[in-house]
Amino acid sequence: MPVAIPNPLGQGIVKIAPFHFGVHDELGVALAVSQRSDFPTKNEMLLLRVAGDAAAIGMQEARVLTAHRRAADELERRVAERTAQLTAANEELSREIVERKRAEDAALVLKDALAFELSTMTRLHELTMRLAGNTELQQTLEEVLDAAIGLHNADFGLVQLCNSDTGGLEVVAQRGFGKEFLDYFRDMRDDTSACGMALQRQACVVVEDVETDPGFAPHRAIAAAAGFRAVQSTPFRDRSNKLLGIISTHFRRPHRPTEHDLRLTDLFARHAAATIENKLAEDERRKLASLVEASPDFIGIASLEGEVQFVNPQGRKLLGLEGDFSGNIFEFVVEADREKLAKQALPAVTRDGHWDGEIHFRHFKTGHAIPMQQRIFFISDAATGRRIALATVSRDVSESKRTEQARQESELRWRAVYENSAVGIWLTDAAGRFVAANRALQDMLGYTEAELQKLGLNDITPEEDWDGARARIDQLRERSIPEYHAQQRYYRKDGCMIWGNTSAALIQSVDNASNLLVEIIEDISARKQTEGALAQAQADLARVTRVTLMGELAASIAHEVNQPLAAVVANASACRRWLAAVPPNTAEASDAADRIIRDAGRASDVISRIRGFLRRGELHKVPLDLEEMIHEVIGFVQDKVNTQLVELHVEIMPGTPRVFADRIQLQQVILNLMLNAIEAMERVAQPRVLRLAVGSHGENTVRVAVSDSGPGIAAAQRPRVFDAFFSTKADGIGMGLAISRSIIEANQGRLWATKNAGRGETFQFVLPTAARRHP
Repeated sequence: MPVAIPNPLGQGIVKIAPFHFGVHDELGVALAVSQRSDFPTKNEMLLLRVAGDAAAIGMQEARVLTAHRRAADELERRVAERTAQLTAANEELSREIVERKRAEDAALVLKDALAFELSTMTRLHELTMRLAGNTELQQTLEEVLDAAIGLHNADFGLVQLCNSDTGGLEVVAQRGFGKEFLDYFRDMRDDTSACGMALQRQACVVVEDVETDPGFAPHRAIAAAAGFRAVQSTPFRDRSNKLLGIISTHFRRPHRPTEHDLRLTDLFARHAAATIENKLAEDERRKLASLVEASPDFIGIASLEGEVQFVNPQGRKLLGLEGDFSGNIFEFVVEADREKLAKQALPAVTRDGHWDGEIHFRHFKTGHAIPMQQRIFFISDAATGRRIALATVSRDVSESKRTEQARQESELRWRAVYENSAVGIWLTDAAGRFVAANRALQDMLGYTEAELQKLGLNDITPEEDWDGARARIDQLRERSIPEYHAQQRYYRKDGCMIWGNTSAALIQSVDNASNLLVEIIEDISARKQTEGALAQAQADLARVTRVTLMGELAASIAHEVNQPLAAVVANASACRRWLAAVPPNTAEASDAADRIIRDAGRASDVISRIRGFLRRGELHKVPLDLEEMIHEVIGFVQDKVNTQLVELHVEIMPGTPRVFADRIQLQQVILNLMLNAIEAMERVAQPRVLRLAVGSHGENTVRVAVSDSGPGIAAAQRPRVFDAFFSTKADGIGMGLAISRSIIEANQGRLWATKNAGRGETFQFVLPTAARRHP
């Protein structure tokens, strides 16, 4: 039924006719509204109901269609959602498969890495064990090289260490290389080689093929000779990153080591570097300990508070320390120097890091003060610089002080001798210039010291003496002789010449570059004049003696001259007979004339020898043949030998060298000894035996011995037999043996007498050989 309600949209009453849709009115309600009072009429109601039913049918169909659409949409949504879920699940499954594969690959990589690390640690452990067993650095280097060669399966290898002095690399271990290669790379500083590049870059360098690598071109020839085509060089450093050296491996064929091998090589190198550094440090510590233990100096270490911790053996011995010692450094110092240590030395060490000076230690047993030249310093940690101990290296200067005192005393004595000596003393430099001259020398030469310092040795030495003086000085400077003594001539300032008995020696300097020559000169001018007069007197006396001997030998001389003269007369008579013959025999006459000339020459030679023996002349030393000269002397005494019924035996050893002497004087000595021997045997019964023995005596002298079978010399007379004016003969003047000895000594020889085992006496002398005197 319609319902009347106020018009909600305007004035009046409106009627509303509701219509329910659906079989059970479940679809909804439709409202028809009109302002007419008769609304709705039946027809309108019928139409409205028909329309409502039609709407209900449409709505029902729409509702079913919507439900179908919703069901389709839901199904599609669910299918899409399931598809998405399946897709997501599939993607997740794919991701899980990829992740699982990735995990499996990662596991394999991890397994390989673990295997590599295990292999690395095993090899490193094995190398470490081998290195730990080595005590020598060289063995360590060899082990490291063998490990690198084995790792790379290389054909050659070498280890080079850095030389801090040259900055290059020196080969210290190698495998497989010959001398030529090692000489080539003995001191490598060229950065074109693999090791040189590794040194420069301080990183691993690999040359896969030396034939194609442009940087290796300078070394291809030596590489080809050594037989390698590839090389890798790995540097190794110490803990402070300082480069120690290079490990290189070489291959016969082109090759590049894997990253695994290079990493392991680098690990080996680092480990080897640590081992080498430790061994080097240990060697240095061992050397330092040996030096400290063996040092002749006092070496002590104390804490920063001054408590003594160590004293080396020499220091303990020096101070008389026995057993363990614990105490303060002040206990080592004598009481008088403790304030110096506290207020001067230790503050300087704190301020400057060290102190040098002298402090007296005390001997712990005797209390004796020992002067010590000290260097006190801090021992600091090398890495941090932190001071950790106080140390001293001290030297006992007692001996040096005594030496210095002795030197000063010696210098004072030398200065006293130099200034107050009666003989001249001068010092000259290497150029022969005067450096100093004492007062005696200045008086001797007439120059002041300042004037002499402007001169040289040649300025006061006669020109003809220069060569000899220079030769002696050169021998001194060349150390061929320690000193020399000679008689030399010098010019005074006034032009007069003096004779000096000169002794010279070399004063060596520390640097051996400023050596000085010291010469001591004794003025012997007066002595030389006396010696000249004495020599003249001796020569005159010797000549008188020879004349006296000739008087005694007159019969022998007459006999010796008579023989060739008699032969001349006989040959002249024979010549006349050959010429008077008919026909004249000219051939025989010519031979007789030749014999006359020969015999006349013999007579002339005899007269010449006698004149030469008697003549007055200067000493003239020449090489002499003793055999020839002795036979000449025998000619002088032959008549006495015959008349006294003397058996003459001459023994001259073959090959006897010549002597260097004056011929006439030596003849006089031999003649005097032979005449003395003959006269000594006049009062004895036969046999009367006179022996002359000549032969070598030692290496550079010749001995001449004259022996007789006479009564010999009485024991009381033997010490005076060579004295002047002493004679065992009643009518002798006692000068023969004295002159003979002076002649032999003037010729640098020696004359002496010895009693024979049987009867008689032997007078013998030795003279230097001509070869020794004139090489």
